[in-house]
Amino acid sequence: MSLSSKEILQPNRVQKPSVLLVCGNLELKDVILDTLRDSYRVKLVENFSLATDVLTENSFNIIVIDTSLSISKSFWFSKWLKSNVLLDHIPVLAFSQDLSEEAQVDAAAAQVDAFLTGERLNIVLFSLVLKNLLDATEKQRLWYSKNYLKETHQLSTGKKDEAFLISLTRIVNANIDNSDLDVNFVCREMGISRTNLYNKVKTVTGMSMAVFIRENRLNMAARLLTDQDMQANEVMSMVGIQSHSYFSKAFKKKFGVSPSSFGNHK
Repeated sequence: MSLSSKEILQPNRVQKPSVLLVCGNLELKDVILDTLRDSYRVKLVENFSLATDVLTENSFNIIVIDTSLSISKSFWFSKWLKSNVLLDHIPVLAFSQDLSEEAQVDAAAAQVDAFLTGERLNIVLFSLVLKNLLDATEKQRLWYSKNYLKETHQLSTGKKDEAFLISLTRIVNANIDNSDLDVNFVCREMGISRTNLYNKVKTVTGMSMAVFIRENRLNMAARLLTDQDMQANEVMSMVGIQSHSYFSKAFKKKFGVSPSSFGNHK
């Protein structure tokens, strides 16, 4: 039984995923908007200059590019995205009427995640590929959220995301005993604005920056309790938490047991 594009696109998420659509073809953009509007939040821009401006202050789950604007600029834009540590996690779906092997090679070189070609856009195929790309990134976020005690280099399946997380986690862990460690401190250390840092961390891990810091404090506490013969009070101060009641409550909520009992459960 064949499915319609509307049936394919129903996302299993509380909030609709966000799509940045870069498309200047009037007829085509109307078709795509009509296809996506029930299941996705779509921001339409008609050129790459506007797209780069929008990306400085907004977060998107996927970017869709109509290469008829300019196939060379389309691939330049994709290369720019994939070279930017704050944006390289966003999957890129592009489509073109250029059926040549050269276009396929150029798309791969530009790190386009999915490149559809044809004289007309197959909207059902487009819908399937869009959903699959989003599902893949969602699975990565869910995997991360369930692997709290993995080593940093094991937390991401993407090399660039891995490098970003390693850098971020090193900064957080190097200052984990500082109770004043917060988003502003991390922004200064990484030279990143609050908005860009939030968007990157939220997209890659599914967490806000404040939650990321808290999770790292609790993860470090769990490691110390497991590997060192230390009391919960000692560990609490070493991970920058000042309130014993907060530490006990947050730790038990995360790991299912109190800090004092944790070592016996590992």
